[in-house]
Amino acid sequence: MKATLCYIMTLSLSVLLLAPLTALHAAATDTDYNRPDDASKGVYDPREASEMDVLASPGEMAAFVAAAAADMVIFTEDREHSIRWAKALPKRWLNDLPAHTSMFQGTAQPGEFYVFQLGAFAARRDLAALSIVFSDLTGSAGTIQGASLRCFNLGGINHQGQPFIKDVSVTKGKLHALWIGVSVPREAKGNYQGTITIKDGTGLSVPVRLDLNVAGQVLADQGDRDSWRLSRLRWLDSTIGFDDTTVTAPYIPLQRRGSTVSLLGRKLKLDKSGLPEQIQSFFTASNTGMAKAPKRSLLTAPFHFVIETAEDDSLALKPGKLEILREQKGAIEWRTTSRGDGIELTVNGLIEYDGFVKYECRVKANRTIQVRDIRLEFAVTKEADYFMGLGQRSGRRPGTVDWKWDPTFYRDGFWIGAVNGGFKIQFFGDNYRAPLINCYYHYRELMVPESWGGADGKSGGIRLTPAANGDVHAVVFSGARTLKAGGELNYGFQLFLTPFKPLNTEEQWALRFHHSGGENYRNPATLKAMGANIINIHQAREANPVINYPYFDLSMPLLKKSVADGHANGMKVKIYYTTREISNNLKELFAFWSLDGEIICPSPGQDGVKAHPLTNGSGPHPWLVDHLGPEGYIPAWREVLGGQYKGLLDLAVITTPDSRLDNFYLEGLAFTLRGTDLDGVYVDDTALDRKAFQRAHRIFEATGKPLLADMHSWNHNRQSSAGNTPSAYVFMQNYPYYHRLWHGESFNMNEPVDTLLIEQSGIPFGLMSEMLDHSNPWHGMVFGETTRLGWSGDPRPLWKFWDEFGMAGTEMIGFWDPACPVKSGNDKIPVTVYRKAGKALVAIGSWSDKEENVKLAIDWKALGFNAVKARLSAPAIRGFQEAAVFVADASIPITPGRGCLLVFGEAP
Repeated sequence: MKATLCYIMTLSLSVLLLAPLTALHAAATDTDYNRPDDASKGVYDPREASEMDVLASPGEMAAFVAAAAADMVIFTEDREHSIRWAKALPKRWLNDLPAHTSMFQGTAQPGEFYVFQLGAFAARRDLAALSIVFSDLTGSAGTIQGASLRCFNLGGINHQGQPFIKDVSVTKGKLHALWIGVSVPREAKGNYQGTITIKDGTGLSVPVRLDLNVAGQVLADQGDRDSWRLSRLRWLDSTIGFDDTTVTAPYIPLQRRGSTVSLLGRKLKLDKSGLPEQIQSFFTASNTGMAKAPKRSLLTAPFHFVIETAEDDSLALKPGKLEILREQKGAIEWRTTSRGDGIELTVNGLIEYDGFVKYECRVKANRTIQVRDIRLEFAVTKEADYFMGLGQRSGRRPGTVDWKWDPTFYRDGFWIGAVNGGFKIQFFGDNYRAPLINCYYHYRELMVPESWGGADGKSGGIRLTPAANGDVHAVVFSGARTLKAGGELNYGFQLFLTPFKPLNTEEQWALRFHHSGGENYRNPATLKAMGANIINIHQAREANPVINYPYFDLSMPLLKKSVADGHANGMKVKIYYTTREISNNLKELFAFWSLDGEIICPSPGQDGVKAHPLTNGSGPHPWLVDHLGPEGYIPAWREVLGGQYKGLLDLAVITTPDSRLDNFYLEGLAFTLRGTDLDGVYVDDTALDRKAFQRAHRIFEATGKPLLADMHSWNHNRQSSAGNTPSAYVFMQNYPYYHRLWHGESFNMNEPVDTLLIEQSGIPFGLMSEMLDHSNPWHGMVFGETTRLGWSGDPRPLWKFWDEFGMAGTEMIGFWDPACPVKSGNDKIPVTVYRKAGKALVAIGSWSDKEENVKLAIDWKALGFNAVKARLSAPAIRGFQEAAVFVADASIPITPGRGCLLVFGEAP
């Protein structure tokens, strides 16, 4: 039999193997979840017990090791009996050694992605650097290439679409599961035989015979419909949605002229070093459209590095040629190397169509150099008068900021700008890893960049200083250090150019959510009669019971029916589906557990330290302790389900950000879309990155329908457990791909108006929002916000008024826009105008703590009315205001903390 190269060499082939996978999942073929289950294994019910939890005693283990007389023993196991314990061998194996050693026999169907396990047991010594060689599988009907097999534990395709390799080692006396998958050709049939050889770094080699019988009908979906097959494990290595040759709606392809790149509403001009020379915004002041000429030029001094050495206060760096490395509709990359006395600075830049810009700036020493400081400097126009981050209160830009790195807080940059032009800048090094979010932040905190943080991790920081003319001078410094010859540091940073898109006010008035903690989604006709047209099905509902696993066997038929019922009543239906945690109900749980922290985030601290987050104050649930052990994971959301799942535990564990779980999530989304025709997702404090959401949109757009995605966030800025930083800062990278924000839990709509504008409203970033906790409908209306039906408050009176007034087709002119034609003359009473032909709606909100009488300053020409004929009325809105009529120059009484809506029109 012809042997393939070891797993390390076959990784490059895995990209080719994924091509048919991606093509399959791009097709909008339906899966019949209502047909009788014709598979003998049946659906997966996690309440079933497993023989694999019954372990050998210490005496039985000792006797086996003595008899084995081998350093490494390889056990074989089918997919039905997941290996879950490392500390001892299952009695199942010791009771029938011939069936679990030397060979594996399995039965697959044509077209199936067939999965099984090997257990590597370190009997007499530690095992390190495991690798696997797969031979071809030969049979009378032909050959299954060895390249068709893979081991998920030894590597795969990461969340950025790049091959990677993992180092797997096994401590003496421990067991490690190795999950193997083989892509069975659709034309295969009969018996196939081959060899799997497991090696460690010392050359120790153990062969295992593989005997695979292929029979039965061809599986069109490679077995994905039946979770018990575990064919979905191949989703971990999916490249679905990666395509820089296209852009997703509403964005436009990148265009480059020389060193200037244009994208939707923005331009980035590069200087000779490859760094930003200028950032321009073409968005109008209210951020509801785009102009032909730039409305904002953000930089008054370009980005540039300053390197101070013991010999030179500012080392002269001569830039080389700006080289374009890749140029596509969705992404452009470039590189420039600047050289000085003993130092090279190589700038690698990337821009994508949504406004994401990434820089890796590598400083390399050609000789040992004593550095006094390496810093990045730039200056921002005084018109960028809003700010967020670095522990400052969000809202109006502060004066001087002097900040140092501290991993206690989730702070690694800031956002600065105006509503219609700005950028978030975030700093990183080669040691970057994404922190945990929500109340789990302190279980995996931010890592201080080894570059920007300074030699001691503490001397680096950021200074923002206002100049005499009001511009802001920014200095990002790293302090003194020794650069050894050949040493290299990455002074990386990334920009998010805002706004990402103009406000879609039409969607705000038209898309009306029902989002309930109950089972009301089952009555779409009733919800439609209440005014809603989008149903969000939360987790822990019967149609979506298991957190972040909507394709759970027991619930998929009901989910399909719920979507169909919604569509039959003219409603769109979305589901709770995010990352951050996975459920014990995943059939893949123990396979994920075997990936050594890649998917399931390890608990912090020394041995014996258990994680007790807010969701599990007394520690892990007994089920987790009984099945995963007392440590090694972070327990998360927990629920005892009712209804048809009565008594089923839904216990989650925290996942590792930026892992292959992103790939699995996206394939799961495509799978659910094909099976149910859902319309989108409700995302809750997600660990998914920006690229994942970009890919998600491509998945939906490939079927001819847009992805509707809205996001909820708990207020990270109020929670020490979340790192005390604004949710808008933490999650801004994903904003280009949402339709609505619901940054409402633990938010307070009585916070200062500028704080709400920047942290809660989404408006400076091209999004609109809704309220949840501490809602205030008067304050909400100056941002165009209401509450969400079913969860917080009752938006129906305002929805009714919107329809009566005719909010569709209005132009929103926000209180932050200097050209707003109606003003109160009082900073504590902002005014927003919604204007259309023949009439206008004026929203007045009071942040004053006393009764105010406001005489509006009205630019009648700009508003489009004749002052003589103008009529002002406050329409009656249940629970909001009583009817009233005012003359144009009247003093309007405003109650503290409330406000009013005024309709402007003209008398005939």
